[in-house]
Amino acid sequence: MAEQFSPGVEAFISDALAHGVFPSRDALLEQAVEALRREQDLPEVPHVHSEAVEHGLESLNAGRGTEWDVTKELAALRERHAGRSSAT
Repeated sequence: MAEQFSPGVEAFISDALAHGVFPSRDALLEQAVEALRREQDLPEVPHVHSEAVEHGLESLNAGRGTEWDVTKELAALRERHAGRSSAT
């Protein structure tokens, strides 16, 4: 099968082969496809997580959301952590 690539891609392939980066054009193309395949292998989100996110979005859209005060949450976490540290 004859591939047709842009002049820029052809130049990259020629340069990589000329510098011995890959032993052959086929090896370069095979590694490029494998890299693309790995890059696009996104982990699948479990169905229960998707349902929880959908439920949360529906609640927010229905006006059932609350403001989140990060300083209050941090203070509560520090307090809990301090309680654990002093208990040991």
